[in-house]
Amino acid sequence: METFGNKEKCEQLVLKQLLDSGQNETSGSLEASGSGTNQTVVSELDPEIERNLRLRSEIKNTLQGQNRIFVKEFLGEPDNIQFRTNSIEAFLYTRPISRFKPGAKPDREIRVLFRNGTVVRVEHITP
Repeated sequence: METFGNKEKCEQLVLKQLLDSGQNETSGSLEASGSGTNQTVVSELDPEIERNLRLRSEIKNTLQGQNRIFVKEFLGEPDNIQFRTNSIEAFLYTRPISRFKPGAKPDREIRVLFRNGTVVRVEHITP
C-alpha cells in the first residue's frame, strides 16, 4: 500500500502494467483463439483506466467538426502534437483511451487531425 502513497512508484507500477500488457498482446497474437487473450489483457489494466475507456465509434462521431478546445476537454491533453503541411495539426493519444467494443483490447493510438483548428479526421491504430 506504500506504493500508492508515493507518486513515482505508483506511476512506475502503472507503466509496468501497460508494458506487460503490450508483451501479452504479442504473445496472444500467436494463439488461435483471440477471445481469451482479450479478456486477460483488459483485466490487467487499472480499473480506473478501464472505466474511462470510450468506444471508438463514439469518439469518431463526437469529434467530427469540433475544435481543439472541445477535443482537449473530451479526451484530455494529447500525448504528442505534430504539425504538418497545409495547416494540418495532429493530436496523438498513445495512452489507452478507446476500444472497439466492451471487453476488447484498447486501441494503441488515436490520431485527431485538424485543419485550421477544426477536426477533419479521426484515425486509430488497432491493438
